[in-house]
Amino acid sequence: MTDTATAPATDTANLPQCPYKNERGRQCKLSAGHDAKGANNGHKFVLRGAIQPPKPLAELRKTDESLKGFSLSMETVPKGESVSREQNREAAPRDADQQRVDKDAVKAYEAWVAAGKPKEFDKSGDALKRYIVPPAAFDTVVAMLRRATTGGGPLRGKRVEYRRRTHTSGNVIINFRFSDQTPGTNA
Repeated sequence: MTDTATAPATDTANLPQCPYKNERGRQCKLSAGHDAKGANNGHKFVLRGAIQPPKPLAELRKTDESLKGFSLSMETVPKGESVSREQNREAAPRDADQQRVDKDAVKAYEAWVAAGKPKEFDKSGDALKRYIVPPAAFDTVVAMLRRATTGGGPLRGKRVEYRRRTHTSGNVIINFRFSDQTPGTNA
């Protein structure tokens, strides 16, 4: 579920951000002092604009000199040529907290394998692990779990699944497991 409001999107690039945070700890993405009318008192927690479709090649050829005379030509990939994805940027440095999550992620994945690679999250038994964190840290910790499965992470290409619950202390429980990617999933 995404928190949104009906306040119009504004250019917030050079303006201070609204200090309002919702009950989940998410901060309003609009500029400070925006109009506080409408749903969520005018606060907006996700800014989404229309994504412009790519320009047709014919139009690009008119504006970009490097495309003058270019035409598409399909060919077969030569045998033995690498088809792995090229990494065009360095992985961001991993701080001590991320390194801790990386180690925990490897242990969680190994527990999932040892449990017989259960398909259902709810029936994962000892493969389920958890963190108990303050509500304001929820999004950050989930991002750290996801980062363990991306470039530079120890479980690159694996899948993280999680469920959020409320702890009796008022903190947030993040139940999670790491598993193999399965065909047809976008994890």
